[in-house]
Amino acid sequence: MCKRSANIRHRTLQTPVLATCSCSFPQLIIPYQARMLCDHRVNRHVRHLVSSFTRSPCSIWILDPSRASSSRFTYPQSSGTSSLVHSSSIEQRQLHRSSRNTAARPLQVLPPFCMMSSLAPLTHGTESTSPEADAATWPEEDLSSTTGCHGGFYPARLGELFEERYVIVRKLGYGGFSTVWLARDIREKQHVAIKVLSAFATKQAESCQLAEIAVCDTLQRECASSLDPGAGNVVRPLDAFTFESAAGKHFCIVTEPFSYSMSTLCDMLTGRQLPLKRIMKWLKDTLLGLRFLHERCHIIHSDLKPQNFLLKICSPGRTIERELITRPSLIYDFPKDIPPSDLGCCPVQSLPLPFTIDDDDRTVSFDTVIADFGHCHFEDKQMSTIVQPIALRAPEVALGLKWGKEIDIWSLGCLMYEFATGAWLFHPEKGGKSDALQRHLAQIRQRTGADIPRHMLEASPYKERVIDVLVTGPALHSVEDVINASNVSFSSIEELEPFVSTMRTFLRVDPTERPTAGEALEQINWDVWN
Repeated sequence: MCKRSANIRHRTLQTPVLATCSCSFPQLIIPYQARMLCDHRVNRHVRHLVSSFTRSPCSIWILDPSRASSSRFTYPQSSGTSSLVHSSSIEQRQLHRSSRNTAARPLQVLPPFCMMSSLAPLTHGTESTSPEADAATWPEEDLSSTTGCHGGFYPARLGELFEERYVIVRKLGYGGFSTVWLARDIREKQHVAIKVLSAFATKQAESCQLAEIAVCDTLQRECASSLDPGAGNVVRPLDAFTFESAAGKHFCIVTEPFSYSMSTLCDMLTGRQLPLKRIMKWLKDTLLGLRFLHERCHIIHSDLKPQNFLLKICSPGRTIERELITRPSLIYDFPKDIPPSDLGCCPVQSLPLPFTIDDDDRTVSFDTVIADFGHCHFEDKQMSTIVQPIALRAPEVALGLKWGKEIDIWSLGCLMYEFATGAWLFHPEKGGKSDALQRHLAQIRQRTGADIPRHMLEASPYKERVIDVLVTGPALHSVEDVINASNVSFSSIEELEPFVSTMRTFLRVDPTERPTAGEALEQINWDVWN
């Protein structure tokens, strides 16, 4: 072990964060507490994720808030010792995270213990000057936001009891309308995940502007009675309940716990690329889940994106127990001299669960489920004409036409390309003199090589903007050209043709020509991918 390796002995690892930096390797930032683990434990923490999907190097940063500095070593090492390099402070380094709907925006890296001085105005009852200031102050979800500001998050406490059976033991993550918590079900003696909707999201669901409550009821009923194997490829509700807080009513969904999203997994890999065999394994799981949703539940997901696919945890009991011991839950730090009577809310740090306990097991299963049904629609009750993230939006949705379950199949084609190349298939939001709709249609023609059917253009409420309009702009290569030219990961060259062929069937511009999930399961030769 090199001299500086000893400085990181006994550090307790927390959630890795990808840093997009101008360097040759992807940067994996790992904060730590005052206690420490030696660097080979850091290696073990990411070894399975890195080695299972790529053999390329990955720079791993170990954040030290106490010394305002950081250390780095490269995985895999070229020798038996870590290549550890000391660096200047990384807390102040601005990172960039991409958004499908907006341009990349700077994101500040937060240390494990966020000093409560920045939170004090909110936790001590001082009114903030603007929603923007509120959102920038809280380390994760904005706990000061109200229902009127599309917020109303509930600040669950570690050790808090719900429904006289669920004890909160860890925070797993948060989103725009909810937080997710790991809890111990003391009645069934097992761990569960609880998704707590914000007061705003609950109000929207109860007024039928969001279908999540009705979808939860349908999934709970159908999963319990169906023998369809696809029921195991969607997040299955085990229980549901509501409670009141100062912000309003909160609807809660209890499910089994899951690990990282596909988005987080890709962030950990060089180039954000998955091997074709892994992509096809994800595709089979997803098609099974969609067949169940479409044919059995008559539900259209309409929001399929990398963040909404979760990895199943291998040996969940052992994995969770070890996680709670080796990476205990943390709250963001606060001044110790605050009297208990004045102590406000202490935000809890999100710590997602790994999907395997055995870092050395290269044969671990790679199983995924479809998650997040907040934007789902029933086939006979569509509550919006515009759905899907813009970069994954099907042409019929972009044109404002009637849409159905075929839009989920289109999204799969876009995601196959993204997982293989590490890049989006379409960028309709990027500038130019033409509007976003015209750019999107032009990119669809360029990527697929197919014209938009005349009957679709004629039926569109936007036909004056798109019909007979020649959109100029940078030429895009076809799907085949990019896949063949990209450094995609495959075991055999024979994998490329069936992969591209499957993707093309999902990207047929006319929705009536796309296969259903059930048809795709039958048409694909899965033996190629075993």
